[in-house]
Amino acid sequence: MTKQNNKNESDNKQANSSGFPPKRILAPIDGSDNASRALDAAIEISKSYGAKLFIVTVTPRDKIDLAMNLPGHTSAVENYNDEMDRRSRRLLSDSLDLAKNKGWTNVETEAIPEFQSVTKQILEFSLSKKVDLIVLGTRGLGGFKRLLLGSVSSAVVTHAECNVLVIR
Repeated sequence: MTKQNNKNESDNKQANSSGFPPKRILAPIDGSDNASRALDAAIEISKSYGAKLFIVTVTPRDKIDLAMNLPGHTSAVENYNDEMDRRSRRLLSDSLDLAKNKGWTNVETEAIPEFQSVTKQILEFSLSKKVDLIVLGTRGLGGFKRLLLGSVSSAVVTHAECNVLVIR
């Protein structure tokens, strides 16, 4: 009987170390169709496992003018940053409404200012919240820069310390 109990404890330990079932799920969004599909999946997975869902968006910043702090450009930078903040708040609000409409309220949203790479921001957030699973889309709104530097989803899969589910 003792051997059976030890085996069950070992099996449970392995299941927990695998991150399944997930207790904390991260859904990074950017307003793209792929991110919307990933958010739908993240909501359903969160509901299925009773997991906390974190919905985040990385808010772009005008890094060049911020870094140089050029006189005379402050209002243009502030206007750009204010518009990005408004878009992020709207995107997160819409995402929270979607989760509520699907019957899930164990949700936290956050806009993260992009002072580093989007990938690094997502990975740091996942570590800080002890996320078990990241659910994201294959491609976002990145465009040519992402083509040259590699996609965010690919980098997250490569560097995340938790499980990652990529939705097409």
